[in-house]
Amino acid sequence: MSVYRYVRLDVFSNQPFTGIQLAMFPDAAGIDERRMQRIANEMALPETTFVFPPEAPETDARVRIFTPSRELPMAGSPTIGTNFCAGRRQTTACERR
Repeated sequence: MSVYRYVRLDVFSNQPFTGIQLAMFPDAAGIDERRMQRIANEMALPETTFVFPPEAPETDARVRIFTPSRELPMAGSPTIGTNFCAGRRQTTACERR
């Protein structure tokens, strides 16, 4: 059985359990598309993001966004939540909330 670390966030809120829920997998390298969809379905949240290493030198990461039923090409709240948390990973602040 594989084990994946994830962070659960409340986007657009400064209080727990009041924002838009998001699951973020900060190290998704090695997770294939089928498994990402199954994970998003299991999480049963509006969106789940998977962060991959950058594909080009001028980028910081590649992010894929899934709902329980499909992949999205772009979405606002998961993009903002993922960027917020990824930017704070050095201090783990996003994990303490």
